[in-house]
Amino acid sequence: MRHSPRRFGKLGTLAVAVAVLAMSSAGVPASVAAADAPGSCSSGLPTSARNTWLTGTIGTSTDVDWYEFSVTSGSRAQVTLGNLPADYDLRVYRGCTTLVGSSNRSGRQFDEVYAYFRAGTYYVRVRGFDGARSVSRYALRFRTLAWGTPVLSSTTWTDSSGYLHIAGEVLNNTAEPRRWLQLDASLLNGSGASIGSAVGYPRVTTLAPWTRSPFEIVTRKPAGFAKAKVRVCTPSTTGGCLPGQVAGTPLAGLSVAQSPSFTDTAGRRHYVGSVLNGGSSTSFLTTAVVTVYNAYGNMKGIAAGGTRPGKVTAGAKGTYEIVGRGLAAPNRYVTTTTGTATGCSSGPRYTGGQENLVAPLTRGTASGRVALTFDMGGRMTPAVRILNILVENRVCATLFPTGAISRTAEGQAALAIVKAHPELFEVGNHTMHHCDLVRGGGGAPGAADAAICAALASPPTEAQVKQELIDGEQWIQEYTGMNARPFWRAPYGVSNLAVRTWAAELGYTKHWKWDVDTIDWRPISDGGPTARSMILKVVNGAKSGSVVLMHLGGYETPMALQGMIDGLRSRGFALTTLSDLAR
Repeated sequence: MRHSPRRFGKLGTLAVAVAVLAMSSAGVPASVAAADAPGSCSSGLPTSARNTWLTGTIGTSTDVDWYEFSVTSGSRAQVTLGNLPADYDLRVYRGCTTLVGSSNRSGRQFDEVYAYFRAGTYYVRVRGFDGARSVSRYALRFRTLAWGTPVLSSTTWTDSSGYLHIAGEVLNNTAEPRRWLQLDASLLNGSGASIGSAVGYPRVTTLAPWTRSPFEIVTRKPAGFAKAKVRVCTPSTTGGCLPGQVAGTPLAGLSVAQSPSFTDTAGRRHYVGSVLNGGSSTSFLTTAVVTVYNAYGNMKGIAAGGTRPGKVTAGAKGTYEIVGRGLAAPNRYVTTTTGTATGCSSGPRYTGGQENLVAPLTRGTASGRVALTFDMGGRMTPAVRILNILVENRVCATLFPTGAISRTAEGQAALAIVKAHPELFEVGNHTMHHCDLVRGGGGAPGAADAAICAALASPPTEAQVKQELIDGEQWIQEYTGMNARPFWRAPYGVSNLAVRTWAAELGYTKHWKWDVDTIDWRPISDGGPTARSMILKVVNGAKSGSVVLMHLGGYETPMALQGMIDGLRSRGFALTTLSDLAR
């Protein structure tokens, strides 16, 4: 049955997530052209090749094409009818009469049947809907899928900053929920030789059986890059690859109601709709995930955005709006949704007596939680991009700005985002000039700050240490509207009992250290980490109560952050603030 598109109605208040959807021009799959397929089903049909694209035509209003496929052992398979020149229907039979599955999407959207096929002979029927026909060729593929978590398709494109994006779709082709699906991408040149690697994780962190999720990996584009090859390789204890990790049942009861997408005056496509929580538990950090497909049913684009509200109680709805940049109308798009059983919080502040908090925290409140923290004192080039990633993914985080960087234009742009999202962010004091409070010297972001630090006593006096904190506090509060007390972090992580005692006398009773250091302040050219090594270090190294140290000026952080978020969540961690971790 065909349904006419619904008219777009007012959705009420919408959460807007501006995200780049991958819309690269995926190449046309190699196909096998043949004479017109037989017009009736019989056991005498020639057996067609599996796992390759076949082409045919529906030339008249009464034309029907039949194909025979043989399955030698039971497996799930994906039958796709794509590149449609008109509105066609797809049906799959065991024998000629027992229907296995059908697909009859409206218009020229590709059709697909994904089902279990026991060993035997199957027949696929293609015909036009209501007499639809064309002399142009359609494409048909009967693809058997191995047990596990195969990558169904992927595509690549380069953004305006020169970064390489690898987007694709992974399937949980098993009977158990799966999480921690590590996606390893090999970067190949035109000869097929490896010239680099990257890593990422699905956007849907726990995949129910027989479901799929899009993914996106961002990395630097190596010279000579031609294509990427992606596979799931979750590390095993013996050094091999696993198809992810068997997980508990994901949060149940969430469903999406898509409204028609539309294009604004700037040519950007908006994907809108609502998420209903039909389950019995509250969904936190509720997110809508859009997968865009080309005419062959292959992955072409991805975007995600949080619902408003992000906390959707049982029986309630959240709405979403996701905006893509410069997008043509897709052949088809599908919106899925994901949520967590545990949320995150930027308050109330964790208070109390003087503590030098060294991660990982072992207290009960830290169980299943990891805190991402960002120092903000020097380079700031990617700061806004990093903060936008956190906002789009609804990640609660703690930031430690210096007063000096808060006064700069770049610092103020970053802190304006922090100020706009008090539900996600909290701040701590990183002093005024980023001086070494134990030995003297240091300083950032500029030469003037270094000169001020060089003029300090060695070691700095009580008055000098306190002044650094007092001055820093003034500017942090000026541009965030937030009180940094009682959190602080000494520059370079260097403090002693005397320094911490002086800080506590000002109300800075909680000094924060970390246990996972990304070293993102160092560029690759100076021996710093790649995005891949940062992701793997954080995702594989974090544990309950971990505190991860990054910088808003981190060189590879903009490329690594999405992978860290998806990877940590796929391991079952809630990402939250230091206050939420400690209390």
